[in-house]
Amino acid sequence: MDISECLHACVQGRNLSHFILGNLMLPDEIRVHPNVLTAGDYNLFHDLVTDPAAHAQAMSQYTDLDQRLKEIINNEQ
Repeated sequence: MDISECLHACVQGRNLSHFILGNLMLPDEIRVHPNVLTAGDYNLFHDLVTDPAAHAQAMSQYTDLDQRLKEIINNEQ
């Protein structure tokens, strides 16, 4: 799965976990307070869960982004 497909799955599933909060696998080079690592998972797309219009807009924006990325890739070949 490439990054675009992963983003699509996250938008469609209305869930994108925060990279740092609650991430016990965070590399040692990234130093944060221990409480940050043990905090609960934080869904950056929470508003998409509670607002169907926001979810529809996010899906539309993802489609636009995906089409634009494909155009860019095709123009480079």
